[in-house]
Amino acid sequence: MKEVCDDLGVDSIWPLVQSLRNHVKSYKKKYFYGYTQNISDEKIVLYIKAVHKLTRYLVDNFKPKIVISPNFVGYFHISLNIYCKKNKITMLGITDTKVEGLLTFTDHYLEKTGEFVNIIKSENFSDEAIEKAEKYITNERKKLNRTFAFGFARPKTLYSNVKELIKKIIISLIKRNYNPTLGPTTDNAGIFYSLRDFYYKYYNSYKNKKIKYYDIKKINKIIFYPLKFQPEASIDVLAWEFNNQIETIRQIAMRLPDDYTLVVKDHPSMLSFRSPSYLEKILKTANVKLISSDTPIDYIFERSDIIIGSTCTMFFEAAIFGKNVIQLGDSGFTKYLPNITIIKNLDDLSQLIKRLVNNKIDYNNENYHKLLKNYISAAYTIGFNENYVGIWERNEAPDNNKIFKIFKNELERYL
Repeated sequence: MKEVCDDLGVDSIWPLVQSLRNHVKSYKKKYFYGYTQNISDEKIVLYIKAVHKLTRYLVDNFKPKIVISPNFVGYFHISLNIYCKKNKITMLGITDTKVEGLLTFTDHYLEKTGEFVNIIKSENFSDEAIEKAEKYITNERKKLNRTFAFGFARPKTLYSNVKELIKKIIISLIKRNYNPTLGPTTDNAGIFYSLRDFYYKYYNSYKNKKIKYYDIKKINKIIFYPLKFQPEASIDVLAWEFNNQIETIRQIAMRLPDDYTLVVKDHPSMLSFRSPSYLEKILKTANVKLISSDTPIDYIFERSDIIIGSTCTMFFEAAIFGKNVIQLGDSGFTKYLPNITIIKNLDDLSQLIKRLVNNKIDYNNENYHKLLKNYISAAYTIGFNENYVGIWERNEAPDNNKIFKIFKNELERYL
């Protein structure tokens, strides 16, 4: 393991292991995932060594100029990216800009570098992109009563859930046995766990709707924390230090100054995935109030002084409305938004909140508007949306020519 760490130039491999959802979490013990370890440390170490041996073989023997990755959400892609960077080899992956579903490439698993960042820094935007950015900001500020962007985890109808159940049963009959090391996973659950999942989707949804959520109107001074969809790279990779969200909420709530209360809202797409006991623990945490996931974002922006959490689309939406955000974790793209302050040590939280509250954002400020417009203009200049997520995650039929052209253009830029 010392050899692996030395080759990658990291102090410890275990933060990266958090991306191995089927190893560090147990799908077998609980739906959607149980937060107990599925695979022993010894087996995880064997996996890490095998991946590293493969990584060295690919890089040292094949000697690629560029490596293409679908994304940077799994341990193999992340460790390969780190090894490539150390050996001065470009590795490209696709990630989200947060602007109107536009995706872009990055060459760093933490989104710290890449052409998107270069364009923001150089302000090399197309005239069309600048015009679109201005229009986007104006139109977004006119919208009312919005809820969270659902993204890939959009709630499904009964028909689609039954269809998914039948598909999983057919897969189980064809494959017969799941991975002997990992056991059942969402990709190959087996008949029993497929039926279990179907039941708990409706059980969780029913029970979670019955929870006595707090009335946000009764809370005077609010710091807002949006619960993340989990497992997900945006928290298990980009903010691994804070991926125990219940403990993170408790730690934040203990550090709020003056009369502030931490208000928490679940991600709407997790309503059928999150167990009632999970939300009950948050309900019974001191200085924390859990509100309904139906509460509109605009109302939360109006009532909250600050938003805190790991990177999400809501941070970008908060930038549109000039709302201060304290970001947990190390996401690179969002730090170019003008409303973001990154915190590393939660012991600094109380003083940081006081400072930000006394320096409220005026989104009509010329410099603030320029920085926001630059971020959006960069997304329109280089971003794309050709149903890549649908192709990658749901195996939808691709328009190959459009996808190939996107990759071709990016490769030409680097070559």
